[in-house]
Amino acid sequence: MRNDAFAPPLTVLVGPARYVFAPGRDVAVGHGSGWDVPLGGPGPAGAAPQPELVLRHTGSHWVAIDNGGYGIFLSGARMSAVDIRDGLAITLGDPQRGPRLVFRLGAPTGPPGPHPNGRPARHRRRSSPPSACGFRLPSRRRPNVPTRRNRPPRLP
Repeated sequence: MRNDAFAPPLTVLVGPARYVFAPGRDVAVGHGSGWDVPLGGPGPAGAAPQPELVLRHTGSHWVAIDNGGYGIFLSGARMSAVDIRDGLAITLGDPQRGPRLVFRLGAPTGPPGPHPNGRPARHRRRSSPPSACGFRLPSRRRPNVPTRRNRPPRLP
């Protein structure tokens, strides 16, 4: 029985970029910009346009599944699937030079890291954060209220 409502979110760190995902759907990791977690740059020569890695919540925990055939490496050993635990680090494709992913379980802490393309991380919120009592505080911007200085002149 799947119980994604109480499962922890998964944070994926790739270099300075950070991505946060709630359970409920597969997360695709691949080379290029069309994936949930983009690895940057083109994939290996002749690679099919499919994700290198799929992150899936099984109902009790998160699992990383090799989907590209180039391998998941954990401490230098090639694996076809890995149970994700907090702080786990894996490398894709090449154990020494491949992209390194670090996983965190639970609510993200600290400000989101910069995106490698200069775009903000996916989980940034545009509105103000919730207050301690559960509702959002008003923004600090003043409404555009006319003052004497910026009022149009009166017509006779």
